Amino acid sequence: MMTLLFKQMDKEERFVLTLAENGHLMVGAAGLFSLYAMQALTMNMFGSDRAGLTLQFLSPISDRELARGKIAGCGLVFAVSMALAIVSALLVADSSAPLLWVAVVLGVFAAYVLLSPAYVWLSALFPVASDLSKTGSGGNPHPLPMLAGMLLVLVCAAPAGLIIVLTQYWLEQPALAPMLMTGWLLITLLIAVPLVGLSARVIGLRRENLALVAQGK
Repeated sequence: MMTLLFKQMDKEERFVLTLAENGHLMVGAAGLFSLYAMQALTMNMFGSDRAGLTLQFLSPISDRELARGKIAGCGLVFAVSMALAIVSALLVADSSAPLLWVAVVLGVFAAYVLLSPAYVWLSALFPVASDLSKTGSGGNPHPLPMLAGMLLVLVCAAPAGLIIVLTQYWLEQPALAPMLMTGWLLITLLIAVPLVGLSARVIGLRRENLALVAQGK
């Protein structure tokens, strides 16, 4: 949709020219959109598994391993959406510095990593039986995690956005962007890994309720 819409616009418009010279910003915007669009999955990690969640609980895995597996699975889905975003942006706007593209991708994944403890915690506290094959409310998570997610995505993506603005427009040193963003990604990992372990404790406390909700009971 982004590619088709862009190609239909007047090529002389300032907005179109700006995007054409800053394809990395299109990738960043697509990444934010993906984080919002995936909330049906990320904010309801246990409510859409149906009977499969019962089998997961019966498997010899810890709550922390289960949480990490859910995060990794959602991360793979997110990676696919980012790959599509990059291809779409390349089709219409490939003139910006490659280092900025790398930095934006790292920044979007840093936001995902930082959000991951909240995904586990909110999914365990507010499970809702859902069917991801349905459109509309049938596949939506609980309203509270959705509302929290709207705010958390912006908060978690803000540092990465600040790095892009700082390196591209203020310092005018795009080469610094990947280095700073890599550092920020490492910081988010240091923050998220222990927090995921803490969030996973909620799974153990809510196992019976989660299993019942997943089965629609």
